[in-house]
Amino acid sequence: MMDQSSNVDNADKIIDRTSRGMTGEKPLVSVIMPVYNGEKYLKRCLNSILRQTYGRLEILCLDDGSSDRSPEILDGYQKRFPDKIRVFHQENMGTGRTRNRAMTLAEGTYLMFADNDDIYDRDYVRTMVSYIKEEDLDMVIAGYRMVSDKGRILAECPIRNQFSWDKFRLLTAWIKILRRDYVLDHQISFGEIPLGEDIVFSISACNYTDRIRCVDYIGYNWVQYQDSVFHSVQKKKMLDGLETIGQLEKANPVLVHVSRDEYDYSTYKFLMWHLLYTRKNVNREDWERQEKRYKDWLQANNAMYREGRIPLFGPRGEKMSYRLLLWLLSGRLPGVYRLLMGLLRHL
Repeated sequence: MMDQSSNVDNADKIIDRTSRGMTGEKPLVSVIMPVYNGEKYLKRCLNSILRQTYGRLEILCLDDGSSDRSPEILDGYQKRFPDKIRVFHQENMGTGRTRNRAMTLAEGTYLMFADNDDIYDRDYVRTMVSYIKEEDLDMVIAGYRMVSDKGRILAECPIRNQFSWDKFRLLTAWIKILRRDYVLDHQISFGEIPLGEDIVFSISACNYTDRIRCVDYIGYNWVQYQDSVFHSVQKKKMLDGLETIGQLEKANPVLVHVSRDEYDYSTYKFLMWHLLYTRKNVNREDWERQEKRYKDWLQANNAMYREGRIPLFGPRGEKMSYRLLLWLLSGRLPGVYRLLMGLLRHL
């Protein structure tokens, strides 16, 4: 059940836990939140983080050139909670570059992330810290739930810790807690592109350590607002997924703890996802040109695709529906591929 703690929209009723956990052994947690034109939902998000049962945290809010009242709201919160909230104003840099900047400004032992219109369960930070401290890990990955703006659960996306592939299933940043020194020591960063910046960060974070645990826990609520600026993707613009792959390869010149098949399957899945996602919303000629570029790249650079090894019954840990769809899109049955693409254009 979603933890819709009462009064999450009311900052006046937030319990100030500043005095709790500030001494002793509790590590500081830095919650990184880029903000762009989020005035309608920003207070709700901030209040959910301020109400955490874990008291020793800082919230780094980076106003990424907002043109609405977001800067004013952030400054007001910083004034009211100066020991918890640090606000930085900047010209628009995009989500990836903004998060990268925030990681250098953070002072915490651990890093967590939030989008400016989502909601934390009250025990989210405390639970994630307990997992990463318990086994002295570099990263912990949890699940998330999709909820309506009224709090109705639309879907739950849990994660397990059974197979190597589990850590690649959900590649978004806000379901993770990471040791900050690990991130900085290995120069792990987000892609500085408008598409797939989380993928660059998450796969890189998996590549340089095996001290990772996936946990069967959900404490992050991805709220589905019809008019959300932060969650809207430019579907009508044919963004280039190969730019994302280029930054991913630059960040991982050598595969260490990620196998070649895991890497190949991840890049194949990403490029197919992008083709499917934009199928309905872009000019047909532009889409077909991009489709050819992606397939040419896969043929030249992705051994799993080139050798016809996209697995129907693997990788273990991937959702069966995704396995089947990605296998069908791999070209093993060309007629089925075209049929699927035609159907998806009209859905």
